Amino acid sequence: MSEEINKVEYSGRGMAIYSHINEDIFRTIDTGTVRTVYFAYAYRGREDYPDENDIRLLNTFFRTNKHITMHIGKTWMIPLLPEAECFDFSKYREEEVELLKDNTVRKLHFSHSGDRKTDLTALLPFGDTLESIRLNASQYRPHDKVEIMLNGMKKLKELYMVSVKIDFSKLNENRSVEKFRFDGSKITDWSGIVKFRGLKDMVVRNSTTMSDLDFLRDMPCLETAQFWWCSNIIKFPDLSHLKHLKMIYATECKRLYDVEELKKLKGVSVHADGASLPGRSYNSPETADGWSDNPPRPDADW
Repeated sequence: MSEEINKVEYSGRGMAIYSHINEDIFRTIDTGTVRTVYFAYAYRGREDYPDENDIRLLNTFFRTNKHITMHIGKTWMIPLLPEAECFDFSKYREEEVELLKDNTVRKLHFSHSGDRKTDLTALLPFGDTLESIRLNASQYRPHDKVEIMLNGMKKLKELYMVSVKIDFSKLNENRSVEKFRFDGSKITDWSGIVKFRGLKDMVVRNSTTMSDLDFLRDMPCLETAQFWWCSNIIKFPDLSHLKHLKMIYATECKRLYDVEELKKLKGVSVHADGASLPGRSYNSPETADGWSDNPPRPDADW
């Protein structure tokens, strides 16, 4: 075994392991802050990493910290860590996902584009446990498989999509999805998003196809909605009947000119800005002091 023990680095919510570990390392980890553990650089080119003790300690760690994500840099490690339940793959390949058959998989995020197209129905075996998915459009084959895959997810709570083409009309009504993140302009008809009947939190950015926001009126559980760089939004509908609404944030929406309905909202933090808006921006009384120096970030949990 290498004499080097517990060499780790922290960056934001990530922790990278560069050496063998012992029990002492877990006494220093702030599990309330750390969200991802990285191994890709820790074991590259080292035949003695990880050893049996490393694997035992890591399984103990993941068993007691089910929310922490294992970043997959070396896929051969997957069968060694059956206690891990949350995974972040650099690329999506069916044969690598199949290695998870012995894990209870709650989270699958695919950070980057794959080097070949993949069939999303490979995710269907995890339909009874999967709670969070992140997809990039370039990672898979026919677009209609997106709807087939999503209809097979019974417990999905979080859905992150980058430039994914999805037809909401092909989706079954869903009451489990609570968080939705979308980046890009591949969705041409947003009206069907109301099929996510339990949706509480949505963020849309870089969309040139989103213009009519009337669908917001039919989202009874909605608490927060953010729109970043959505160039064709021009106005907001009456949302005063949404009992759970807490925040509306729209920024760099260059054609937005009508926020009269937003001004009528009571007890809701509202910010809107854009080149066409009179005065270029509007803040509700609940917002004016709170976001001046610390606005929401669209990439905070992407």
